[in-house]
Amino acid sequence: LKSKEAYASNYYMTDAEFQFNAEGVLLDCNIYSPVDLNQVINGNAATLSTEELLARAKEHLSLSDAYAWGADPTSTVKQNANITIRRMEYGLTRVKVPNTDEQYYYVPGVTFWGSNEIVTDTGELWFNSENDYVLLILNAIDGSVVNSSGV
Repeated sequence: LKSKEAYASNYYMTDAEFQFNAEGVLLDCNIYSPVDLNQVINGNAATLSTEELLARAKEHLSLSDAYAWGADPTSTVKQNANITIRRMEYGLTRVKVPNTDEQYYYVPGVTFWGSNEIVTDTGELWFNSENDYVLLILNAIDGSVVNSSGV
């Protein structure tokens, strides 16, 4: 868990799960590997709407090329990526504080889960991820992409 990269994780992930009823009353709370809270920077940050977050996700995914999803860069056959989002989760997302080893911001974020496949122009399936995995994590405050490698 030690890395010199700016956004690499150097501390085990905290898992906090909250369940609310339809009226917003807390029903259950489970916290694993708790962390010390140093300060709240903005306890009531404005976030983007679900529609805006979905539009940002679509924009980001459509701008990535097939090579980002596993296409063979040495192939002479044109390959296309088909991305399928099956699930999205809204919650707190951990972002490392730059130039620190064990400090993080927890920001509202949305995680998109799904799969991808690579097909040729003739429709031949070249690759299929089969299982869902994290495709993209967006900061719900500004819509920026959260680096999920090493998180």
